[in-house]
Amino acid sequence: MKKHMFTLAAVSALAIAMSGCGSSGTVTGRQSVATDSSPLTANTSASPSDPASAPATSSGGPASSSQPHDTAMTLADAPKLTDAWLAQYNDAVKNPNLWATQGQINQVMLGGSAVEAALDEAEYNTANKKDRLRKPLNWPADRTYYVPKTEPAGVGWFIVQAPDQSGVQRYWEFVEENGTALLYDDPQLHSGETQPKPALTADGYVTAADPDAGGKIADRYIQFWNLGTHAQAMTGTPKLASDNYSVRHFAAATQNGTSQFGNYVSHGKFAFGFKTADGGSFYILQLDQDPKAVVNEMMLGVTVPSTGTDIEEPAGTLAG
Repeated sequence: MKKHMFTLAAVSALAIAMSGCGSSGTVTGRQSVATDSSPLTANTSASPSDPASAPATSSGGPASSSQPHDTAMTLADAPKLTDAWLAQYNDAVKNPNLWATQGQINQVMLGGSAVEAALDEAEYNTANKKDRLRKPLNWPADRTYYVPKTEPAGVGWFIVQAPDQSGVQRYWEFVEENGTALLYDDPQLHSGETQPKPALTADGYVTAADPDAGGKIADRYIQFWNLGTHAQAMTGTPKLASDNYSVRHFAAATQNGTSQFGNYVSHGKFAFGFKTADGGSFYILQLDQDPKAVVNEMMLGVTVPSTGTDIEEPAGTLAG
C-alpha cells in the first residue's frame, strides 16, 4: 500500500495553506462566475457533436444550498481560465526555491490542493525529500472539461480531466475567483475503475448535482475512515458499496489498527459535481482532518446511482 501523504512536521505551514502550457481541448458543460467581479465575455462557439453521450471537442464552511441559476460564462471560458492557471502554476514550480517561497504556489491553489502543497513543503523542508519537488504540467490539447450550466449562487467551478506530472489522469477541480481559476482538488483516476459519463444539456453543458447530497456522501467517508465509526458507513443510505475502492483497500491502509487516513472532522467547503448519464451523480469531495493533527489530505471522486444508495469511488488520493 502506497500511502498518499506522510507525517506533517510543520503544522504552521499547513495553517497558512488552509487560509488561504498547453492549449485547450475537449469541453463539456458550462462554468459560471457568480462573484462580484465582471463576467467574462460570453462565447458560444463550442458545442458537442453528440451532446447526449460525449463531451464536445474544441481547438471553509458547508456547501451552499441556494437555488441554482444560469451565469455569464460559457464553454469557451473554462479553457482560457485553465491555460492562464497552467502558465502560472508551471512558472511557480520551475522556481528551484519553490518551498522557500510557498506564497507563489499558494496564489494558484485553494482547499485540498493547498493543504497537499503544505504537506509537501513540510516533508521537503524537514526530511529533504526530493520527491516533494514538483515538475511542470504538460497537458495535452485534448483535455476534457466538465462545466455546469447552473450552480449554487456565489460559486463558480469547473472540472478538467488531464494528466499529472507522472502521466496519471486526474480530475482537476477549479474554483473561479475574480476572473481567475484556482485549483481546489485533484483526485486521480483509479486504475480499472469506470469513469462517469456526464448527462449533457442540448448545448453541451453538464448539470450540477445537489451539493448537499455530496456533503452527505463526504460525511459517510468521514465515518468510514475514523475507526470508531467505520461500520456505520456500510449501512443505511447512502453507504459505501461493498466493492468501493476504499472498502477494498481499507485493511491494507489500517494495518495494526491505525491509519493516517482517519482523524477527519469535516468536509471541504465545496462538495460539487454533475449528473451522470445513468441518472446518478458524480462528486469531487475533500475530507478535512483536525487542524491540530493533519498528516494527510484525502480527495475523492465518487459516484452514486439514481437511487442514492451505494457509493462507488472511481477517483481518489488513496493509492493501492
